[in-house]
Amino acid sequence: MNKALSEGLVERLAVKVPLRRGEEVRRKLYSRDMLDRGLRVEKDGGHLLLPLAPSVEAEEVKRIVEAEVVTWRFKEQASRPRSLVEALQGKLPPHKLACLPSSYDLIGEVAVVELPPELEEDGEVVAQGIMKLHPRIKAVYAKAGLVEGVFRVRPLRLLAGVDSPVTVHRENSCLFKVDLASVYFSPRLSTERLRVADQVEAREVVVDSGAGVGPFAIQAA
Repeated sequence: MNKALSEGLVERLAVKVPLRRGEEVRRKLYSRDMLDRGLRVEKDGGHLLLPLAPSVEAEEVKRIVEAEVVTWRFKEQASRPRSLVEALQGKLPPHKLACLPSSYDLIGEVAVVELPPELEEDGEVVAQGIMKLHPRIKAVYAKAGLVEGVFRVRPLRLLAGVDSPVTVHRENSCLFKVDLASVYFSPRLSTERLRVADQVEAREVVVDSGAGVGPFAIQAA
């Protein structure tokens, strides 16, 4: 058996190009559909190695870019699921896949999901699916009750990840440090906050009662 194949690598022709020209050359080859998108770009010292599609020949490449064409062994791209249902195929039976929530909140590196009764016992599995779908997410919480109290805080229950509800959320070029255990914040209002902020005139005084982390006030400023 070919050693490259036995190691889980794929042998391909590749364009070897200095790092400073990597993006320029990649774009030219990509626009002509000459790259093998199922393989990972590799780095060798000060060079990038761009894997070519099996049907592409060295002479064809050299007519388009000035670069060396070599043979290289590449790792395959890790495929990422495109939906929560796809991420949990084989992890949950079909009747439970049909109950998965169609949306959930992504706040910085934290996800907050509302589990239907049918999935209460499968919370950790659902959370792992969300983390697989969104690699930046470090913790997934379930809504554990209604918004309550003066500060309209919602109780949360950790499903998976690091138990830290404090995160930094980016919205409309602004950064907000949010502690979801002590303040109300909904990313679903981002469009409304931007709409309101765009209506504020210069030197206009705006009062934002119950500002929370200040998403209206900061964007208006």
